[in-house]
Amino acid sequence: MNRNGWIKTKNNEETNKTKVIMNPKPLVTNNNNNKQQYCSGCENNFPSSSFTTNGKFYRTCNTCRIQNKAAYQRKLLYKQQNPDTNDDQIIIEFDDFHDFLADSFDNKENNENQENRENLEFKFSCIVNINTLESNFNFKERASKIISIITDVDEYTWVYHCKYESKKEKSETFYYYCSQKDCLKQKSNKDSNSNKHRDKRSMERFACKGCVKITIYENSTFSVIEIYHILHPARPNVTISPAVKQFILDNIDLLPREIYKRLVDRGLDINIRQKQIHFWWVELGKTRYKRDEDSFISAEKWLIEKSYQIIFQKENPKALGFLTELWNILQDSQFKIREIGVDATYNTNNLKFELYVVHAEVDGIGVPLAYLFIENNGNCGNGVRTGVIIDFLVQLKTRGLKPDFFITDKDFAQISAARFVWNGIKVQLCLWHIKKAIEARLANNKKPQQINYNGIAAQQQFSFIDPLFSPSLTKEKIVFCPKEMRPLIWKMMNNHLHKHPLIPTIDGQFLSSASIWKMAVEEIYNFCKQNSLPWLWAYLWNEWYNADRWFLWFRAGCGDKLSIFKTNMFVEAHWKVLKRDFLYKFFRPRLDLVIFVIMEQVVPHNKRKFEQIFVVKREKADWRKAFKREWKELATRTLNNNVYFTDVNHWICGCPAFFISRFLICKHLIQKKGNVAIQFFDEVHRHYQYPFLNMLPIQIDNFRIFITRFEDFEGDNIFEANNLQACEELYNRLVDTTEKVLEILKDQQSKRNLKWAKGIENNFKPLEKMLSEITIYKRRRTMPRTFKDHSCNTLFFN
Repeated sequence: MNRNGWIKTKNNEETNKTKVIMNPKPLVTNNNNNKQQYCSGCENNFPSSSFTTNGKFYRTCNTCRIQNKAAYQRKLLYKQQNPDTNDDQIIIEFDDFHDFLADSFDNKENNENQENRENLEFKFSCIVNINTLESNFNFKERASKIISIITDVDEYTWVYHCKYESKKEKSETFYYYCSQKDCLKQKSNKDSNSNKHRDKRSMERFACKGCVKITIYENSTFSVIEIYHILHPARPNVTISPAVKQFILDNIDLLPREIYKRLVDRGLDINIRQKQIHFWWVELGKTRYKRDEDSFISAEKWLIEKSYQIIFQKENPKALGFLTELWNILQDSQFKIREIGVDATYNTNNLKFELYVVHAEVDGIGVPLAYLFIENNGNCGNGVRTGVIIDFLVQLKTRGLKPDFFITDKDFAQISAARFVWNGIKVQLCLWHIKKAIEARLANNKKPQQINYNGIAAQQQFSFIDPLFSPSLTKEKIVFCPKEMRPLIWKMMNNHLHKHPLIPTIDGQFLSSASIWKMAVEEIYNFCKQNSLPWLWAYLWNEWYNADRWFLWFRAGCGDKLSIFKTNMFVEAHWKVLKRDFLYKFFRPRLDLVIFVIMEQVVPHNKRKFEQIFVVKREKADWRKAFKREWKELATRTLNNNVYFTDVNHWICGCPAFFISRFLICKHLIQKKGNVAIQFFDEVHRHYQYPFLNMLPIQIDNFRIFITRFEDFEGDNIFEANNLQACEELYNRLVDTTEKVLEILKDQQSKRNLKWAKGIENNFKPLEKMLSEITIYKRRRTMPRTFKDHSCNTLFFN
């Protein structure tokens, strides 16, 4: 192969050679001949075939090229008749420079003998009028434009070498060297380990003296161009063409390997490698999100540009918090956010920022509301990280977020922040993380270095605790917990976690939160003492059962409500989607890229699913399928002779299976309720208070506990809410209170106390609502349908 890429072929017997165009081949289409091309000479559009001669593509049409060639011949003839005339006196318009240089180059090659084509000396100089270049181009950009034309003609690669500024002539001269020039060869710096040496051969070098000199004048529109080169075989041009780049940009959401496969099917040059496609896939993708070299600043600018709500910013440590589109959707909807999950994930970006998400529970599914990035530079100790999370959650609170439950793993920065921002919120540790931590510690027999257990303090809280039953530091090995006892420990703790004042015990009692805590401590303490496991008891007391820890993981920590979720797996699933479905394409992505993926791909994915479930009802929440399957399976089970308290109206049962059930269902309730219509599984909803399961779409607010203890429970009888004694006491109290309030109202009315009446007017709005709903209910002409047509004011009205 010679400099121009000549290779042997059998098709041409005369020359026995065929020319291979080294420029990147454009994408193959079926209508290339019909494609219109703009001619820079006559400024008209013609078919692309009018720009090709002998297999070579030009920028001007054949007609203009013939006319220009005639003009060039006249200039060359003039030069021959006047030998003293210099080459650089020939002035060329910039639009004609490509064709003029191409003709000069071809004429030089064609005038030499076939065997002298290599080592051919090529000299060229001219003056180019560059006034047609854009005025906002600086000198370097103009020189780059000229060198790109030279590269397109001679098919060599020219690299920038240096620049010279002449103050006298007020000009700048740019020097470009041939990339294969021998002086550019650098000394190989190979690793001492030969296993790390690459097999790739170095570039072939030549003493070609190749140099392009471009002089641009400050006060002139002309540029002097000089080229000197001893020709030699050129490197194959493996640059990516604009057409390929545009194809990559059009398919930027695909993986690079898929883009490469499609390009190969469309006729991609064999010299283009997959790594090149991957490089340009990365570079072209940056145009969508990169607004600054600093990825943190770039992320801020991009969020502002796209009109996303940034609600929190901090410089030390750096932090950035913002809302999603789903926040506004939920704020404008009927859904009341009662339960949120917060979790962090790591190693998602090149700055190693921690990523937090606030996930809301909506009818059993998770919805991302807001995200927070926090810099993790090792300086977030001493409560700094907790302070940042507090500031972020305060911004959500001021915008109306007031949940009842906060689901998290055992991250005390998140726990402390939530309890500080929302006074009285129920923090619920994730069941899965609790079990994982317990099982890991029970399996570890490593002896602690110190004892933090205080038996006297424990006895002050519960008198049955023996302060002398405590571990002691000795040189002997310890058995923290025998292997056969570990399942028993978790079974007890799992029961303790699920017990709740709203759920009856096996014997039909409703225990208070304090009673549940006391019974749990006594049970686990007796087990440890009977089996002589003081180290286990000290660990369980310090980490799980003392006064500062139990309410974090007991559901009984909140006595009047019950959370729907028991784990934060709905948040973990969100991280799984983010990392495995979206970020897996990138290696250590920039922070602004991660935010772009979240806001432009992940959140729209969640938004579409939300609309399919709640707006067009094309989809169902994922939990409904599992609920239906479990319901039907329990409906076929045989009831045994055990008798439990069962109330279908409030949907509670005293059996052990009920209170640990994911959906709060058991065979006793299901078979007591009987057959249900098929639409029941699409319309049923879970609630935080009584009834835990019904077809009301919205949770009833302010629904209080109606009973605290059952003392007379017999057989499988359903509890009657109108127990005579309790009924009489309740109505006497309500009537007495109402009469006293009526006396006060009449007294203040006689005194014409308007200010007092306006001050307490809001207290009577629930009563007015109750009166209105009961009045309408009494006037109804149709029978109500189960719970759907009721409110808390009419549910049990007789």
